[in-house]
Amino acid sequence: MDLDARYPDGVSGILLTHFHADHVQGLFHLRWGPGVPVPVWCPADSEGCADLFKHPGCLRFQPQAPFTVVDLGEGLTATALPLAHSKPTFGWLFADNERRIAYCTDTRGFPPATAQALRDAACTAIVLDSTYASDHPAPTGHNHVALAVDLLVASATTRGVLTHIGHECQRAIDERRENIPDHIVVANDGLVI
Repeated sequence: MDLDARYPDGVSGILLTHFHADHVQGLFHLRWGPGVPVPVWCPADSEGCADLFKHPGCLRFQPQAPFTVVDLGEGLTATALPLAHSKPTFGWLFADNERRIAYCTDTRGFPPATAQALRDAACTAIVLDSTYASDHPAPTGHNHVALAVDLLVASATTRGVLTHIGHECQRAIDERRENIPDHIVVANDGLVI
């Protein structure tokens, strides 16, 4: 399917990580956009968020099974990677003939099958949740910096990018209280991978 031909001036599809409000807020307005149906590839979650399923507007939710490969066209695919969070959550592994880049936010560690898939993919880069500073007491649903670094090192990725940074985490990074290897950077506006 040539998505660009159907959506020359707008969104041609959405890869959704999960249905927490901070990840779907934009969909509430987008659903009332032009009448052209927009596919939303997402984890299966019977609760969704608020009334998105009841009143989807132009959005066409397409729940995916873990490790399903979505063909995005022009040789680009996205594989749904299950993550460890409080709701069904996917990371997405983007691949073309040259690169593999994984986007994994809102997770605490990796389920074993996801960790193996990332190692097998030999990722060019992994963008990974690192919400908390390493000294945060009992983090849940998200990584702290030390765990994120360990996961990135174990994945053998060429480049790691920490994202979903909380303000206490950013302060710990700025004050150099975190040990981050040179091949791992903190995401910032305008960063190109």
